[in-house]
Amino acid sequence: MITIKKYLSNSLQLMFIFAFIVMNFLTFNVYGDQSSVLAQDEKGNYLIKTEEDFHNFINMVETSDDQLKGKKIILNNDIIVETPNNCSDITNSFSGTFDGKGHTIEYKTDALQNYTTANSVFPFFLNGGVLKNTKININQCNIDAYFSGKAFPAVSLLVNSVLNESKIEGIQLTANTIISIGGDDFCGLEIGSFNCSGNSDINNCNISINYELSDSTNVEELINKIQASTKLRSDLELFQFGRGTQSYNSTFTSCYSNGIYGAKLIKLVEEWNKANIPDRRAGIIAQFMGANGKKSELFKTTNCYYNETRAPQLIAVCNLKKSFYQLFDKETYGRTTEQMKQQSTYEGFDFDKKWSISSDVNEGYPYYNPRTEEVVLKARPLVADKEWNTTSTKDKNKYGRTDTYYYPYCGDDNGTVTGVEFTDLTAEQQAYVEKYGISLNCDLEKDIESAKIDMNFLGVRPVQVTWKNQPTLTIADSDQAEDDGYEFSVEMVDGTANVTEMKGTENGIPEDQWDAYYAKAKEAIQVIMTYCEKNDNFGPKDSPSYENTNIWAIFTAARCGYVPYGDSTYFDRWFANTETYLQNLKDNGTDFTKIYKVTDIAKLALAIEAIGYDIRDISSVDLLTALGTVKDMDEGLIYKYEYMIHAIKAAGYSSTSKTFTDEDMKTWAIKCANGLKTAEDKAFVNADNSMGWQPLIYWYDDDPDIKAAIDSAEKRYPIIGQRATGAFCTYGYETGCPTYGNNAWNNAQALFFASEFNVNILDYASGYTKNGNNILDAVFDQINFEDTSYSESTLPGFFSYDPAQIARGLCSFVRSYERNIKNENVPAFWVFTDVDVPTKKVNDLILALNDSSKKEEIEKARNAYENLDKKYKAIFNKDILRKLLEAENGKGDSITKVIAAIDALPAADKLTLEDKDAVVKARTLYDTLDDESKTVISNYSKLTAAEAKIKELEKQQEQKEKDKVAAEKVIAAIDALPSADNLTLNPYVLQLLDNIQAQYNALTEAQKELVTNYSVLQALRSLIPDLKAAAAVVDKIKAIGEVTSDNYQKKQALVIEARTAYDALTADQKKRITNYAELEKAELFIRRQSTDAKVGYVISFIDELNITTSSTGVLSDGPLKLTEKNNNVPTEKIWNSWKDYVVNARALYNTLNNQQKAQVTNLSSLEKAEGYLYQLKSDALKAMLKALPNAETVRAYEAPQPTTVPAAQEAVQSEELPAQEVPAEGSDFSDGSADAFTSDISEQPAAQMDIQSSEDIADVSNEETPDSVIADEAEVPDADFSTEEEIPAAGDTAKRALTETELKQIAAAKNAYDQLTETEETKFRSENTALVENMEKLIAMALTYEKGQNEYQQLFADEVALIYATVKDHPVDRDSYPQVKAFLDRYAKDYQGQENAMAGLKVKVGNQEMTFAEVIAALTAQADKAGKDISDAQQADDWISNLPTAVTKENIAGVEAELAALQKLIDSMSAEGKSYMWNAKQLELIKTIVADYHIELAGKQDAFKADMPANLQTKALNYKTIQVSWSSVDNADGYMVYRRTETGSWKKIADQVTDISYKDQKAVTGRVYYYTVRAYSYTWGGKTVSSYDKDGVIGKAKLGKVKIAATDSENYTTIRVTWNKVSGANGYRVYRSASKDGKYTAIGSTAKNSAVTFLDKKAATGTTYYYKVRAYRNVNDKKVYGSSSTAVKGKAILSVPALSVGSTSKTAVLEWSKVKGADGYQVYASASKNGKYIRIKATKGTGMTEEKLATGKTRYYKVRAYRKVNGKAVYGSFSKVKKVVIK
Repeated sequence: MITIKKYLSNSLQLMFIFAFIVMNFLTFNVYGDQSSVLAQDEKGNYLIKTEEDFHNFINMVETSDDQLKGKKIILNNDIIVETPNNCSDITNSFSGTFDGKGHTIEYKTDALQNYTTANSVFPFFLNGGVLKNTKININQCNIDAYFSGKAFPAVSLLVNSVLNESKIEGIQLTANTIISIGGDDFCGLEIGSFNCSGNSDINNCNISINYELSDSTNVEELINKIQASTKLRSDLELFQFGRGTQSYNSTFTSCYSNGIYGAKLIKLVEEWNKANIPDRRAGIIAQFMGANGKKSELFKTTNCYYNETRAPQLIAVCNLKKSFYQLFDKETYGRTTEQMKQQSTYEGFDFDKKWSISSDVNEGYPYYNPRTEEVVLKARPLVADKEWNTTSTKDKNKYGRTDTYYYPYCGDDNGTVTGVEFTDLTAEQQAYVEKYGISLNCDLEKDIESAKIDMNFLGVRPVQVTWKNQPTLTIADSDQAEDDGYEFSVEMVDGTANVTEMKGTENGIPEDQWDAYYAKAKEAIQVIMTYCEKNDNFGPKDSPSYENTNIWAIFTAARCGYVPYGDSTYFDRWFANTETYLQNLKDNGTDFTKIYKVTDIAKLALAIEAIGYDIRDISSVDLLTALGTVKDMDEGLIYKYEYMIHAIKAAGYSSTSKTFTDEDMKTWAIKCANGLKTAEDKAFVNADNSMGWQPLIYWYDDDPDIKAAIDSAEKRYPIIGQRATGAFCTYGYETGCPTYGNNAWNNAQALFFASEFNVNILDYASGYTKNGNNILDAVFDQINFEDTSYSESTLPGFFSYDPAQIARGLCSFVRSYERNIKNENVPAFWVFTDVDVPTKKVNDLILALNDSSKKEEIEKARNAYENLDKKYKAIFNKDILRKLLEAENGKGDSITKVIAAIDALPAADKLTLEDKDAVVKARTLYDTLDDESKTVISNYSKLTAAEAKIKELEKQQEQKEKDKVAAEKVIAAIDALPSADNLTLNPYVLQLLDNIQAQYNALTEAQKELVTNYSVLQALRSLIPDLKAAAAVVDKIKAIGEVTSDNYQKKQALVIEARTAYDALTADQKKRITNYAELEKAELFIRRQSTDAKVGYVISFIDELNITTSSTGVLSDGPLKLTEKNNNVPTEKIWNSWKDYVVNARALYNTLNNQQKAQVTNLSSLEKAEGYLYQLKSDALKAMLKALPNAETVRAYEAPQPTTVPAAQEAVQSEELPAQEVPAEGSDFSDGSADAFTSDISEQPAAQMDIQSSEDIADVSNEETPDSVIADEAEVPDADFSTEEEIPAAGDTAKRALTETELKQIAAAKNAYDQLTETEETKFRSENTALVENMEKLIAMALTYEKGQNEYQQLFADEVALIYATVKDHPVDRDSYPQVKAFLDRYAKDYQGQENAMAGLKVKVGNQEMTFAEVIAALTAQADKAGKDISDAQQADDWISNLPTAVTKENIAGVEAELAALQKLIDSMSAEGKSYMWNAKQLELIKTIVADYHIELAGKQDAFKADMPANLQTKALNYKTIQVSWSSVDNADGYMVYRRTETGSWKKIADQVTDISYKDQKAVTGRVYYYTVRAYSYTWGGKTVSSYDKDGVIGKAKLGKVKIAATDSENYTTIRVTWNKVSGANGYRVYRSASKDGKYTAIGSTAKNSAVTFLDKKAATGTTYYYKVRAYRNVNDKKVYGSSSTAVKGKAILSVPALSVGSTSKTAVLEWSKVKGADGYQVYASASKNGKYIRIKATKGTGMTEEKLATGKTRYYKVRAYRKVNGKAVYGSFSKVKKVVIK
């Protein structure tokens, strides 16, 4: 309460009172009506977004207990609270929920002098409320423990008190607490996070409060005061969780503290315990949880920990209180810092959903991080039953390959949704639904757009619903679900509906129509087999064999009773030829059973058995044993065991294989039947799966379990697999069938499976009739019975499949119908009891014989053999017959030796003459046998082939000897030839070379290969053209003769001809030119003569200088050769002309090239003249500069006029540059002429020069000053301008202004200095640096004066007038141009910006007064004209220099064209320009040579006429380029190429083609063009053109052929096809086939050239596919395709598992990586790395152990994955072999 002083006036008192009221109002109502300003979300929850919102919330609690009861407060984001709470009433309660949502409150309290509970973050009672999921950081709490006369204080940092089953969860509090203790009246202090009681729950919290004493607290003084005090005192109690004695009946679970006790606090405790503190004095306790007395009676803790390293529990109390305080058990609760950073420490903490720990977060300690688990509940629509219907007729697109009756076949497929329900819930999900009261919400009228029923099949079918609005969830107890960490969503899955048959079709096919179906099935078989015959399935009629026929067609024909070609001997001949083929393979070292897959062997065996032969009749191959042997190449084969069983069991054999015995087959059958019993519905979706069940027929009648499995499957089969149209078609492959939705192969297997097991498919009860359509209807709809072409159109539904398979399915039905309906004795298709095999019984009798066989048994076997027809004896297995002979007379040994000897022979194509003895030995052994024994030598044909080969080899050896003799004769002749270096054009040598070449040509190819030195002959003959070419050039050089100044122009043509011929030689030919130096000498002489005119002109120009020297080396007669006219005194005009002449002479000299400059013999005269001039100018200029005032004593004009600062002024103002290095004195003139000039100049008055003396300038002025006159050069001392005094600024009165006279002197000096050449200026500046710099400073100041500017400009204008006067009557020419051009350049550089000011200056040109502008314009015009004339002349000279002077038939046209163009240039030139040409004479010479050439060609025109090109050909190089080629034409100088389209006319597309081919690079891909060519030749300077082929030749640009780079398996169902990029392609199309030569179907495409890879994601695991790719280009909105690539095969395989092995006691431990798509794994083991591996385990897991192994034993392991495809295992590759030594 504020008290107002009495002495204040009444008015002042009133003001204070009013202010007090306002302040109190603002204090307690600073945020107004808080409930109205807090935002709310859609659920009514209050949102805190700012500090203001936070204070509003606190004030709402302070205002009313009930206002927020049951409400939820959400912290919407991180906030910073800069102003701490300061509540007047801290007893109000909060009974709602405060949810921080993981956000942070930064609570700033460091400005508070004393932190009390009123300042707490939540300064209220939490009464049945909740604080959760909030991070709170209190930066600093200053707490004063000195409360004089007050009760024992208690401070809660977080919340005042937690009462009545409140809950604190997921609070993370950090705080720094500074405690001040002082004074005599320390009455104790209790600090903690909150006061807690009333069965409250505190869980998953981290409270970390750092405690330390303030800097002002003195530990020693405090101890002394407490010891001396006699008053009753309380204690200092510091806690993390809870607070003091108030933490009753609460539960703490999964909490920890990481606070720190400061060093000063710890010292206080230590000193307290050392001191003698009387009883009842204050004590200290610091621990992680507030309690006293017996802790177990106060609250319950579970999984709570504190950091013992950072905050050890502290206690220092008197004896009276030791029983009152109890510390927590350190072993139970205390942990080290290291332990606190390990997840394993926190037993019971939920790190899956609530806590996280990371080394880089929260200093490595756990942090509360609740995660929500999303639970997806599946739901489905409930749909009413639907009757199947269709709008398609049976004949819709009957034989088409697009939409048919079978696909799409449904009419109305709309379903009616009656509701929604949860589906496929796990037990856990069902519990959630019940616990949280979850239900589905759906408005069936508004939320559903459509419901489509899959009516492909009858029965329960999936329904796809398109939702406008997905059904939603209502969660009754959503808060509890959120607290438990769950979010729920719904996933709608397809529903199902029962599709029923159309009404009126329930009775199926009437029984009286069954025979008609039977008859049509037989007719269909005949159609199919005739198709096979017409399409070469049965091979050549005269010589059918296994190698040239379709084995399935042979087998099918035999079982269907079809006789190919109507030839009753066909099958016998097929067998005989096949037997021969197999024997030839064996004789050539090829084992049929090793190179063919076991499925191919089975097919061959079935065909042999079906046509009435015993597979044991094949003597070269043991087919029966091979049928039970699976090789590595067979591992991935589907149905291999099924094929093997059919091949063995169909004809009644027993297995002879040790790896696939009869018992193994029975085991397979039992396993297959068991699998069939428990098969899922998906096994029946693909009818082809029944291929794996058909072999069960061999046990069907004998094993009840197998019969039961089959009978059960027969009922499910049509229900699941047969479509509503009666057809079988694997789901998802509707459009993959030739006739959509009706799969012939599926139909065939369905017929097989039903008919083999006696199911009458025509009976409606069998289930094979749907909606009145039987499976046979579907099959018949794929055959065009009326089409007798027996082509693809006859079998539109399955020509690309295996047509024979469909016939087999129909045959199975026919047999079943005859057996079950007609009651005929007809076996099933797979039972061959109806096949008569005469040799089978004989083979059984003979193979049964052994050493203990009785005589009767042997005789029975012999009789049976003898009773065979002749044809069967002819094919009888010789090895089996040999066994009969062995049993009868013991001849087996000698027969065995013969067979072994023949078998040991290499195949015929590998025989050498070294094998002759072995062949003879085998023949000898064979001849010792009797006739019957010889008949059983099964490999006799190999012996005869070997004998024939030996004879052939002997004949070849004889020929080789003859070849050697013939070759050696030629070799000797070549060796006798001279070496390449010694080869000449001697006629004898040339003839000898020709003769030896003729001898070589007469040899055979084999003999030529033996001539080892033929390359020597070739090399020598190749040198002859070189020798001849070189000799011709030598002769041309000799013909040049001596070249003189009188004849060099005539000789020039010979020199050029020789040079041209030499340059055309090759490098080797040039080496043979012996007189090349003579050619170079002649060229040099002519070149010098050609340039003499220009050089002579320069020499004569320099001579005009008339520089002569005396014997002493000085100039004896001055600068000019004086004339009598001038009385031996040179006038100023003569002097100026001579000076300009020197400048021009130097300019002319500089136009010469280096070679020309070397010919100037009087260069020294020019250099002397230049030196003389320089010395004159230098002396005069030096005198002028010395006469100038010192720049340090004068100043610029006080008010400078605006003007452009010239270069000199800029130089003064800019930063001073370093001195430039220049040549030493006299170095510009090598003969010392500058010194010579110096000796003469002193005798000549200055008036003779155009540079005025200082006296002359002074006389002109009317002003006289002491500084303006300088007597003469000798009297003028060198000026000293080296002072370093600061130059005053303009207007500085310490310096004087420049006089008018001085301004004139400065301008004259600058003008004279500017006339120096660049070289002269550099030299002069180096010699007179100080003078020049003084002048430059002066000119800068002078130009600030108006008169200074005028003087500077007028001097230059007068100089221009003087120059113009000299050229006015004699215009600027080549001689004067350099000097005039240099002067104009100087004007452009130094007077830039002053043009307007100077334009009106008056100057005298002779007697005529002109303006400066007129003079400069006239002078510029003359200079421009002269410059153009000189440039034109130079261009013409350069052109002439580059013209060839040797004219040939090849270049005449080009030379004449160049001459014509050059003449145009010359004609456009002025007379002066033409006179400046130096090469005019050379041009006339070239014209003469061209004229001579035409004269020479007169009358020879026909000799050069070219014929019409022949042998026109085209070749497509790429998508836009066609190469046209033709034969070379004599005398042709070039060719012209023409092109036209099919309907267009010829257009020329190329001219002047010199090659015999041309590339048309503008062709359009795929378009047909015609090309023709004409030759042309130059004759008499003109061009004649040949005739042409009017039809032309066709060409078409094509895309390149794609090359497939790889077909890699990406995974078990995906193959990546990659190919090279084809230039010009816009994309690619990919095709696939099941066989290399089968039909390829497009499976995808790419739409850009860069996309050169394609993923085939529909590959069946383990199936080999063949791929082709072709590129296409878009032309006029159409795709033009290139050629298809070569087929490349690929296979989708399982990846290889990564295997690791280890060992424990007598046990091997194996682990491997999981393979995607694998159904299981097989583990193999071996005792050695390369030994035999035995399968030890088949498992679905990724690890196993092999136990009971011997210690020290090494075991080798490998593992492979497998996947079940169509019920069969498809295997991946084995892993790398891993070994382990057993421990």
